[in-house]
Amino acid sequence: MIKLLTSVVALAGMVLIFSSCNDESEAGPGETDTFIKLFGSENQETAKDMIVESSGNVLLLSTQEIEDDNQQISEKIKVRYVDNLGNLLWENSYPEGDFEETELRYLASAVTPHSTGYLIVGESIKANNQSHLLILNIDPNGNELVSTEFPVNAGNTAIRGVDLAINSMNEIKVTAFVDSTSNNYWVGTFNDNLENLPECSFFYSAASTNPTMLKS
Repeated sequence: MIKLLTSVVALAGMVLIFSSCNDESEAGPGETDTFIKLFGSENQETAKDMIVESSGNVLLLSTQEIEDDNQQISEKIKVRYVDNLGNLLWENSYPEGDFEETELRYLASAVTPHSTGYLIVGESIKANNQSHLLILNIDPNGNELVSTEFPVNAGNTAIRGVDLAINSMNEIKVTAFVDSTSNNYWVGTFNDNLENLPECSFFYSAASTNPTMLKS
């Protein structure tokens, strides 16, 4: 049996450390709901957000790089749904099919529960480098229901979705960062059909260039 005391004694500039531990009989049982799981593939993935549900199940949101046969890189939104022990229940990537020729990347930022499943906010980047706010609605099984990109014609100004929430009137409030000379923050309101309500949307000019500040 190993049973030692732990103490620290300082003498004439020296520090003596006596370390100790209890024996095995005094160790309690491990937590059965604790786990470590690794998710991914040969493609690089960046974790973005997660939802822990009352059941203990967890929805994991990430952005995944995809390399084609010509070594061209595109990016998709990746969602995984696991149980309370980390066992994979389902996973899906968005867009669900192949990219169109005008599209390059779907980047994820945040996810929130919704009456129809989940809402994901992020950014879509076209082949002409136009960047749009992206909102994606998926059902509880990961099937895409509807998506929207805003604005329809972004020009050369990038607008990056950062976070979203649903208020008491079931309106979808979205924060975004507008990459321009004035570094505008954009707060937009969308209805359940993901239609923008311009009368409830506004810009706010700020000196910060860090879009992650909008998560607060």
